[in-house]
Amino acid sequence: MTLFHDYWFLGYLALLLVGIVLGFMKKITVYRDYTDVGLVFLLALIPAAILIVCNVLLKLQDGSMTVLYYLIGFIEIIVLSSIVYKTYNDNHNVLKTILSLVVKIPVSIFFVIFMISFVAPGGKNYSNRNSNKGIALIFVMMFGIIINGLVASKKWSSRRIGRFGYL
Repeated sequence: MTLFHDYWFLGYLALLLVGIVLGFMKKITVYRDYTDVGLVFLLALIPAAILIVCNVLLKLQDGSMTVLYYLIGFIEIIVLSSIVYKTYNDNHNVLKTILSLVVKIPVSIFFVIFMISFVAPGGKNYSNRNSNKGIALIFVMMFGIIINGLVASKKWSSRRIGRFGYL
């Protein structure tokens, strides 16, 4: 059974690498613009922000937390549906859309995780926190370069919204 898991993981990494290469070559649209990048970042930040606010500030009980988990799930489904819809509109092909999603979601989530780890590093003492912060910075820079290379339009939004300019 572990052999299957090893091949599954290697297959996913190969698919991720193919998606990154095709995204850099602009054969698929992974991120339309920086607004799209921010929307995918919200996929990881929304649950973290809601849980931090509700656990630390509101000190909710276990019964209330169940309702909160359903609320987070509902919000995540809405955000994910929006991401899938916009990605399909950018690529106009189901296979390209799936490949884009295979790249866009994990890369963005890892970037957010390493950014949080850089801002608030874990560790028992100053030396461990410094080491963790340095490792997180390396990964933030690496994923930042990858994300910047996968953005098709290097501006905030590709659509003009209203009279106030770009959203």
